[in-house]
Amino acid sequence: MHEKLKPNGITKVAPMIAAGYGVQNISIDRNWLGLEHVKDSYCAIDCTEQIIEYDFPRINGHDFYDSPSIIEEIALEQNVNLEGVKMFYYEVYNQEFDEETLAWRDFKDLSRIEGIDSDVQTPSHFTFEGFDICPYIYTPQCSVLFCNQVAKNVPVNEHCLISDFETAKSFIESECRNSEIKQLGEPGPYRIYAVYTIN
Repeated sequence: MHEKLKPNGITKVAPMIAAGYGVQNISIDRNWLGLEHVKDSYCAIDCTEQIIEYDFPRINGHDFYDSPSIIEEIALEQNVNLEGVKMFYYEVYNQEFDEETLAWRDFKDLSRIEGIDSDVQTPSHFTFEGFDICPYIYTPQCSVLFCNQVAKNVPVNEHCLISDFETAKSFIESECRNSEIKQLGEPGPYRIYAVYTIN
């Protein structure tokens, strides 16, 4: 957690783990969500927009990449033009919510299970954009806010992200405890990701 970082006037209040980097095409069909103020999607995982194919030998224990240079190398190898796409840096809350027990618990990432190393390089200049919520079943699954349209049920910013941690955390808890199926669009457990753009 970056104690001195107060991005966009928001102070982070939760212990976060550096998860890594990814690239996304942020343009969206606004009719998908039906939320006039949402102009694009900065979600952590978007099932409809896979810019580069996963290079499994080079993903880290959180299923992201340790540095922008690794993504650029893979894009070059796959003949993918990164012009017009946006690169993101992610952190993940150090617990996940189990919809079966309705409780937060420490999670085991791939670095602990499979021995996959994570050596994330923290960017020198980055801007906090908000929090996303993703199920985690072996790997991070689609953003429930965008892909499952759960953003209709919670206040989100123009990038389809929740602006503060406590809102994201309490929303997961209340939705799972009050829902008959105890799910946010698809099965959990659920993790909270802090999303940053790289300046």
